[in-house]
Amino acid sequence: MTRSCASFLALPVFALAALSSPATAAITFNEAIGGDLSNNNLAPTNIGPLGLGVSVISGRSGLPVNATPGDPELQADIDYATFTIAPGQRIDRLEVLISDVGGAFSFIGIERGPQVSVPYDTVDASTLLGWYHYGSADQGQDILLPLSASPGAIGFDGTLGPGTYTLWIMELDRSRQYDHSFGIRVIPTPGAAGLLGLVAAMTLPRRRA
Repeated sequence: MTRSCASFLALPVFALAALSSPATAAITFNEAIGGDLSNNNLAPTNIGPLGLGVSVISGRSGLPVNATPGDPELQADIDYATFTIAPGQRIDRLEVLISDVGGAFSFIGIERGPQVSVPYDTVDASTLLGWYHYGSADQGQDILLPLSASPGAIGFDGTLGPGTYTLWIMELDRSRQYDHSFGIRVIPTPGAAGLLGLVAAMTLPRRRA
């Protein structure tokens, strides 16, 4: 093998190792096991990298744990979670798995970066990539597309590529706790999928003549 050929193979093989690493596996985060998601928009809970497959984030918002319903000084329990998507991967589906809402709907938003830069009571969505009011009719539905086209937000093309993101999940009704669960599907980008196929083909054993 020539030096130039060896150099050409090195990058795809490295990429294959990165995409198949255990660190990029799908995860499940449940507040009942992992603890309460952060209530601080500037210091969200880091749930780590979301790898290929469907990662599930489940929790509760509304009435804080062990709080007394009806306390006028009590702030609602708001959930903030940050995660990363690796190079060569993208989010193509955000499914509402459990939609237990107060009134007609609850709120979900997403911002690029390790925090949500606006307070929970803002009316300014200009720093968000998108937001959506989800209700009981959305259970089992993919809400990534409406999230991408929400008024006043930056918006995106319908999928989310590599980088760091922060989810903001909110129910302001403090009369009880409201369950929520979301499935985030991560798939290879078209170029990465082709790269994996190329690597597989180039590393197959060849029969000698």
